[in-house]
Amino acid sequence: MELQDRLDLMKVSTISKKLEKLMESADKFEPLISAEVGKLGAKASFENSNNEDSLESEMVVCVRVRPRLSHELSSNYMLSTFTSNPEVLVVEPSFRRSFHIGDGGKLPGDMPRLTPNKFSVDLAFGEEDDNNVVYKAVAQPLIDLAIQGGVSTIFAYGQTGSGKTFTISGLIDKMAVDLFDKKDDDSKDGIKLHISYIQLLGNAASDLLNDNMKVDILEDKFGKVKIVGAREEEINNADEFLKLTDVAAEHRKTSTTMKNDTSSRSHSICRIRVENTVFRQAEDGFLFIIDLAGAENAADSQFHDKSRIKETKEINKSLMCLKECIRNRAKSAMEPHTFVHIPFRQSKLSLLLKDAFELESFRLCKTVVFANIAPTLADNAMTLNTLRYVAPIKMGVKNMTKIIPDPKSPASWSNEKLVEWVKKASNGKIDPLTLCPWESGKQLLSLPEAEILKRITVNNPKLSEARAKDFYTRLWKLLVEARTKERKTKLKKQTGSKYDDTEIKNNTAEEEERIANNNTLPEIELKIMTATAIADKDFIEKVRKLEEVEEVRLFTVNLSEEERWQRFYIQIKPSTYESIRSYESLSIFRTIGVKVLFADFRDVRSDDSKFETSSSWTVDDQKLQL
Repeated sequence: MELQDRLDLMKVSTISKKLEKLMESADKFEPLISAEVGKLGAKASFENSNNEDSLESEMVVCVRVRPRLSHELSSNYMLSTFTSNPEVLVVEPSFRRSFHIGDGGKLPGDMPRLTPNKFSVDLAFGEEDDNNVVYKAVAQPLIDLAIQGGVSTIFAYGQTGSGKTFTISGLIDKMAVDLFDKKDDDSKDGIKLHISYIQLLGNAASDLLNDNMKVDILEDKFGKVKIVGAREEEINNADEFLKLTDVAAEHRKTSTTMKNDTSSRSHSICRIRVENTVFRQAEDGFLFIIDLAGAENAADSQFHDKSRIKETKEINKSLMCLKECIRNRAKSAMEPHTFVHIPFRQSKLSLLLKDAFELESFRLCKTVVFANIAPTLADNAMTLNTLRYVAPIKMGVKNMTKIIPDPKSPASWSNEKLVEWVKKASNGKIDPLTLCPWESGKQLLSLPEAEILKRITVNNPKLSEARAKDFYTRLWKLLVEARTKERKTKLKKQTGSKYDDTEIKNNTAEEEERIANNNTLPEIELKIMTATAIADKDFIEKVRKLEEVEEVRLFTVNLSEEERWQRFYIQIKPSTYESIRSYESLSIFRTIGVKVLFADFRDVRSDDSKFETSSSWTVDDQKLQL
């Protein structure tokens, strides 16, 4: 879009009159703004916190203010956003209305006033800080953790045209080089890197490296999130990485908007999988680099056509879900004794970031959130909205109240207690001086899995890698059990149930039976696209036609004719032992002639009376035993 065309649109935008009035009094506002800017502290150096022994998913909040663009310079809009690391200041100029005071007096109207809004974050970058400065401050810990087998994530959020793609592209250019320098380090032998690129528009995912072929983001029965159907390429040097990045950029959906000539209309996700070929039992590391589509308000979308407006709705819907996850994640850290549900399964985007949000995640995680904002008065509303979106993350980094440690949790063990457990649990076959010469339980669990396996097997040829993995799992299991107990306690407190602070009661025989049944024959949630409601009996017949299915029962949970979808809870009796695997992977639902929007195993089991059945329903537990 030409500069003059953009200026013409700005003149007829919904905020043009308000801007004109404020700009007419710019000379009155400037002294007030200068006074507020002068109150900011001196700019601190950019030092990224790298908590070596944290078992929690660590989130680092960064704010980046872009320079003014050509149309903003031509319009001479006032600067309203300022940074002095780690503080961000946003000023709101306005006018005081006339009102009466005592003895018939009256304060005149149109008196300029300024409302300052200050935010404290981890790192605040101004327009003078280029990509080199940004990269040095945030990137290295992410690369290190991914190479060591952890999960690193970086994503940029903000208004359309605020510099998200510029920031992410600049980081990728430099990460490509450092990633392979770190991989080629002598101490990192046996590391392979694999890359995939996808884009998300709402919950629809496509492969940017394979002509936008449809893919899906699903969670398997073990809780691992997988990108199903995406092309994955092994990369051996920085040039291969950057070439595939260019291919992905060419296929990404962009459009010209009032704010930006190449506005991103989808979320772009680069996933780098780090494979450890030395310790095959170790989990793969992951580095996610995510360029989110821009959030838009009414003023931003004023000149969109119908297709752009539809895209905007889908973009804002997924960003709202992400916002809810971030807010609840921060709340859980601020109120550790309160049960907080984090709804990361509500969208494919937040599901992909499960490890960053899930409180009981077994992986070491580090997430960098970039809030990209515009510097001028024209974008004040969206700038404030963006900062209020990310500010709670910083608030939640440190727990506001102390938690009494559980003595059964390895995270609370001293080095002496840990050494004692290692000797007893391994029957003296693992040397504690090699495994944990000085570390506490929390510090040991904070080490990458590959490092712990290496310590267990070093100078111990009789101990196989599989047995080392088993020992590692036993240690983590103690932590998981302690977390589960804590979660039950929080939930019972919240629901008002009576509870025992020292011990959670065992499940009843009825509860144990329900759990066993659900493990034997899991219940599935299935959401399909349909223009009209499908009767339960008709859908049962569809599913029964599959050769993997002997019997099926289901019921409709809810239906939206407006949004054209229907959701079922389903239980399937497989026809043969061999068909169980395809049933467990949920792949059978792709062949019944309907478009599947969502399919996942449920954590609970519905009451039997709700189901519509195809015939007499009996389940042979022995036959279905895995």
